[in-house]
Amino acid sequence: MTRGMIGIVLIVGLIAPAWAHPPKHNDIGWDAATSTLTVRVLHPVKNGKSHFVIKIKIFVNGKEVAIKEFSEQQNGQYQQMTIAFDKLQAPRKGDEVTVVSHCNIAGKKKATIVME
Repeated sequence: MTRGMIGIVLIVGLIAPAWAHPPKHNDIGWDAATSTLTVRVLHPVKNGKSHFVIKIKIFVNGKEVAIKEFSEQQNGQYQQMTIAFDKLQAPRKGDEVTVVSHCNIAGKKKATIVME
């Protein structure tokens, strides 16, 4: 490789992460009547086909209970998923529900709620 090509590779390698960012916020909603958990991951992007939330994981009391992977972001502001729990498996009062969302380029965001 020539010096010029090495320089270009280094510059792109240093600048590219500046364009990427982890998800900003995980909104977690619970509907007790239907035992449904809704997660909305705030992740503003210009192009949801090349920069997107690739994966959302859901944990109850530290145990992974659901994972959903995406190949693009549904819109330029957020990615959303909904999971319906069986009534017997649904989180109960005092359980910790944790959501971890992953950007396909850089970083992740974790949020936890305690069921009331």
